Amino acid sequence: MTTYVVISGVPAAGKSTIGTALGSRAGLPLFDKDDYLEPLLAELPPATPGGRRQLSHRADRAFQSAVESSNGGIVVSWWKHPKSKGDSGTPTDWLGNLPGHLVEVYCKCPPHVAMARFLARNRHPGHLDRLWSTQELSTFMELSAALGPLQIGSLVEVDCSESVDYGDVWMRLMEQCQGT
Repeated sequence: MTTYVVISGVPAAGKSTIGTALGSRAGLPLFDKDDYLEPLLAELPPATPGGRRQLSHRADRAFQSAVESSNGGIVVSWWKHPKSKGDSGTPTDWLGNLPGHLVEVYCKCPPHVAMARFLARNRHPGHLDRLWSTQELSTFMELSAALGPLQIGSLVEVDCSESVDYGDVWMRLMEQCQGT
C-alpha cells in the first residue's frame, strides 16, 4: 500500500531529523521542503521577506509536484496549519488527496525549546531568520505550538523536547500503517 508520512510541528522542533531517520528505516524517499527552497535561496538570495516568500511559494509548488508524482514518502515541511490566521507555511489542502495511507507524525516541542534551537541553528542566510525579534519569535512559537497537529490522517505524536527513540516512533508508525 502507498504510504505518505507527513512530519509536522513548529519550526526547529526536529522535523527534518525525524524525517531523515524514518526515511532510512522505511526505505521511503524523503521530501523535505527545504531541499527545494535552499537551492532557490542560493541562486536568488532574497533581500526582503516578500522576496523570500515568493521563493518559498515557488519551492512549495515544486515540492508538492514531486510528492504527488511519487509512490509514497516521508514529507517534511513547516506547514500552514488549517487553523492558523498567519500566512506562513506550506499549504496543506493537497495532502488529503494523496493516494493510500496518510500518517501524520507530529513533533511536539515546547515553544521555548524550539525557539532556542531556532536561534542556534545555522541555515542559509536567505531564510532571513535573523530578522525576527526575540519577542516576535517567542509569540510566533507560542501561537504555532498552540495549534497542535494538522489532524490529517492517522496520528503519531512524538515528544521532541529531548532525544527521540526512533525505534519506538517507527513501531508506532507501523502500527498506524497496519491499522492497529
